[in-house]
Amino acid sequence: MEQFYFNVERKITTWVRELHSIRAGTKEEAVEKMIAEFKDNELDADTFCEQEHLYDTDTLLSIEENDGNATCELYFDGEGDREFIIDNLNNTKN
Repeated sequence: MEQFYFNVERKITTWVRELHSIRAGTKEEAVEKMIAEFKDNELDADTFCEQEHLYDTDTLLSIEENDGNATCELYFDGEGDREFIIDNLNNTKN
């Protein structure tokens, strides 16, 4: 008998923890600067140090939360041949 392999791909949400650093004279000044950058969505390379994925926060995304799009897909994984089979909207290959 032959062995066949398949991939199941799931869409999830995961929190990411970022470490940022900013120069300031006092902690209060630093907090004010970071709040301003956070509110303006300006957290970028100037303050960014590193990040880690918080895998224990992984949550499967529902179809409704994904605007009605599939959140789970099945693929055949052959030697150099990856083929879509079906998703959780019951869409299959043609």
